[in-house]
Amino acid sequence: ANLAAVAASDLAATIPARLEQGLPAALVTRPLPLVGVEFGYGMIWHPRGEASPALRWLRGVVGEVAQDGA
Repeated sequence: ANLAAVAASDLAATIPARLEQGLPAALVTRPLPLVGVEFGYGMIWHPRGEASPALRWLRGVVGEVAQDGA
């Protein structure tokens, strides 16, 4: 994400806390009011990728990471 574009607009962005250092001075950070909220995830893909071993592996990795909350 280009945070300079956010700083020059009326947009908002969500970023990991570790990226707060070095933000443009025009940006203000606030914690998200989502304590205890759980998020779901989903994946979609074109049917052509169904049989691809590489894409099957990638979907598996993304699914594992999402379930672990990493």
